[in-house]
Amino acid sequence: MADEKPATAVENETSSAAPITDENLKEFAAHSFTFVKQLVPSEDRTRLCQRALDLSQAFKTVPPDPTLSPFSRCGDFYMEGLLEGLLPEIEQIAQRPLFPTYSYFRVYTAGNSLERHTDRPACEFSVSINLGYRAPAVWPLWVEGPMGARSAALEPGDAVVYRGIECPHWRESFDGEFAAQLFLHYVDQTGPYAEWKFDKRPRLSTMPGAINITQHLRLQPDGVLEFDPDQRVPLNPLWILVLQELQGNCAVPDIVDDAMAQFELSQVEAESEIQSIILWLQKNGLLFVD
Repeated sequence: MADEKPATAVENETSSAAPITDENLKEFAAHSFTFVKQLVPSEDRTRLCQRALDLSQAFKTVPPDPTLSPFSRCGDFYMEGLLEGLLPEIEQIAQRPLFPTYSYFRVYTAGNSLERHTDRPACEFSVSINLGYRAPAVWPLWVEGPMGARSAALEPGDAVVYRGIECPHWRESFDGEFAAQLFLHYVDQTGPYAEWKFDKRPRLSTMPGAINITQHLRLQPDGVLEFDPDQRVPLNPLWILVLQELQGNCAVPDIVDDAMAQFELSQVEAESEIQSIILWLQKNGLLFVD
């Protein structure tokens, strides 16, 4: 059993990862996967696990049901920060320069399982990290390489690095309360999947620094977003607040604080909603993130 201490905030910083050993390099070369002990330091892992649990609770709409897919989220601000931060370690294992593609996490509950599968092209080199769990025993992850299948009993902070496109991987039914698992994906910079850099996004979804609003974005006094003579979108109060503060050059953390205060949102709720707004504006060419 691995219980989590509550975390009231998540900082966009990571401590030093565990060193990659010669044994890891040999294992990966021979099996196309390797098990890395404590790849993610305890402090960072605890914060990210608490964030995953908070998000799963904040956006849970139905009671837990093993027939439903586990709660998941792609491209969270802070998970993307770890994706970027662990790049040197994964490059060391892969023995080549890599592009990060995307991050993804799931919170499994009792009865969930993972079918045997391989991953899509953006997952040429993949990392599966145990963020934390509450269960009678560790939940094994099975990975099959050219020399056969092996199971990994990952403790919180431990990881498996594997060739996601080539190596089938799976899990049997989970019998605990929760298991938070983070997946980080990369591609070879000079390989056949290099086009999947950032998962074909303009950038990783890390916490934005400078944000530039385009001249096409016009927020009218009546709360309508006008970005084309024929495009008028009525906005809810949260969207209006975010756009007003972006136009006022407010930093994203400050916008999060104001959204929490005005709309009685938790930090993860505010950050998630604001991230969705920023991504929508970016997708529609209404802002650019440096």
